[in-house]
Amino acid sequence: GKIPGRPGMNPLRVSTRYEVPHAVAEQLKGAAKGLGVLSDAAAARKEFNISPGAAGAGTGTASFAFVDGEKYNISSFGHPKDIEDNLRSVAEARAMADFVLVEHHNSTSEGGRSTEASEFVVDFARKCIDTGADLYVGHGWHTFLGIEIYKGKPIILGTGNFIFQTGFQTRI
Repeated sequence: GKIPGRPGMNPLRVSTRYEVPHAVAEQLKGAAKGLGVLSDAAAARKEFNISPGAAGAGTGTASFAFVDGEKYNISSFGHPKDIEDNLRSVAEARAMADFVLVEHHNSTSEGGRSTEASEFVVDFARKCIDTGADLYVGHGWHTFLGIEIYKGKPIILGTGNFIFQTGFQTRI
């Protein structure tokens, strides 16, 4: 924009939702109420947060929440304002540069340490390309997560340990 270019970062908060079958949700709610970290009002909601300090709210506004559902499922999504701000930066870079690279440190998982990127990461990477990025590179997950060619442009979902600096170690 109107500020001269400089190194920096744009935060991108991620929330994770853990869907569990109804019987399991009832057990979690019972344990949380017994521990005093879930109010009756919050326990009545389909989506609830059982982390300490959430007893009054428990609305799932934290970085994770449980959802009383039909099956076991994990999903993640980015904070809408953070996504908007990051994409604005990509658009500004596109207006000023011949080549735009988006590098995203992320370790969001929708399960165990798998070899697949979370839906949130794939969606964000594609939005970056749609907004003007020429290349998206994800890192932070110590497993290679694959490469996708999207609209003729590469998306490296996770580099694994391919590019990994160990400069603080005197002996490897």
